[in-house]
Amino acid sequence: MALDFDRDREAFFEKCRESDSVPGNSALKLVVLEELLDREFETGETYTKTEVTERIGEHFAEPIHLRRELVNFGYVHYDNRANEYEILTRTLSEEDVRENGHLTRHAKDLGVLN
Repeated sequence: MALDFDRDREAFFEKCRESDSVPGNSALKLVVLEELLDREFETGETYTKTEVTERIGEHFAEPIHLRRELVNFGYVHYDNRANEYEILTRTLSEEDVRENGHLTRHAKDLGVLN
């Protein structure tokens, strides 16, 4: 992960997984999404909608929200004609975060961006 969230990513992911909840803070959500990508997906690979949903569903009861967030934050490209997801990256750079005003604000609230 390009940003240092000053926490153990695996432990944070497991805590979210066990409580079946995802942080409301979008910057903290990146911690969960990036750990999920590392555990379940390969950069450059293409997966069907069903495959993505099932892989996320192995960790969280509501996989559709996280599947959408992967697209919204730019980790994944969705081709609606082929009904497939291509994994673009498993980590966002600081520049990627700064280009998203919502993420920037949340990252600043956490003190991970100045």
